[in-house]
Amino acid sequence: MLIYIFVINACVQCKHPAEAFRVVEMMEEAGFQPSIQVFSGLLNACAALGDVQKAQSVVARMEEAGLTHTPYTAAALIETYKNQRPKYRELIGECANIMEASRRFDPSRKVPIKVYHAMMGACISLGDYE
Repeated sequence: MLIYIFVINACVQCKHPAEAFRVVEMMEEAGFQPSIQVFSGLLNACAALGDVQKAQSVVARMEEAGLTHTPYTAAALIETYKNQRPKYRELIGECANIMEASRRFDPSRKVPIKVYHAMMGACISLGDYE
């Protein structure tokens, strides 16, 4: 299982995020179920692609598997909203989307610095300095 996680993360790091989804298909065909680390890697791939719909489907699968968000999955989801394509600055409020993504993190727990950092970076890149 560990090798699949490494390959998924390598796909994202080497600028081939779409390949990460093929690796997961191969992993599942081999009989392995995705772990939280696999879902985290897939959300990073979605962030690199700026594909919000795909990220939402990854989150749905993750939640169906009974897995909860970690600071890494929450931050990747925020990055996905920040990088979404196409950008509709006039039609949608990106920061509202970012806040929706941040709500996926368990509100009863202390929000880790990684999540705050992702939220601040996303808002600043979108010109929202408040």
